[in-house]
Amino acid sequence: MNLEFKIDGIYDSRTFVNLLSQDLNYFSFDFRPRSFSFIQEQVFLNEFLIKFKPDHKIFLKFPVSNDPMIFKIINELSSRKFNLKNIFFEFDYLFESFDPKFFPYNFIVNFFNNVNFSNYDLVNFSGLTFDTNGMNFLEDNESLKSFASNFYIRFNKYLSANFLMIYNIDWDILPKQSLLDILDFNILSLPINSTFEICYRNVNLPKLSSGIDLIKKSYSFSL
Repeated sequence: MNLEFKIDGIYDSRTFVNLLSQDLNYFSFDFRPRSFSFIQEQVFLNEFLIKFKPDHKIFLKFPVSNDPMIFKIINELSSRKFNLKNIFFEFDYLFESFDPKFFPYNFIVNFFNNVNFSNYDLVNFSGLTFDTNGMNFLEDNESLKSFASNFYIRFNKYLSANFLMIYNIDWDILPKQSLLDILDFNILSLPINSTFEICYRNVNLPKLSSGIDLIKKSYSFSL
């Protein structure tokens, strides 16, 4: 199994340039106002857009699918002729009236937020995120295998080589390879957080680089 490596919560171009030097291709930006890694729309558009390459996958994280900022950013990206096929909108929660037929863009949802998947459009429903707390609960209760079996029955029609199975983890507790294999995760997502900050929103770049090197050595990444 090949794993990709995604960095969450990028908020400054200095850190982003450092990540580019390490041949990473998956980057996430957090538009949730309560997040410590929150990034303003104009900072994202003016400082980062020109640095993206065609092979980059860009993830934009929002609290809910009806956040007015979503279409504001879509309109800005479209007006700048940016290719939206490599943009993935990542929602913590889907708004009750959300209809994928009227959202012709890649979207990803958090599995453990108990959203209703019955009406999802196969074309644009691009992936699921799984949090460490939820996975640990299943593992601690020895129910992971039965969960995986039920998951594949329920979601088989969505799964394909391009479907993103994202495991949000932290740097200090890395998951076992067996846990990654049981649900065929293809992306490990790790955050920019206080682990690598000298002070608030000031990243220690050498320490971050060392952390990334450690992750690469721990797993088989397709980098």
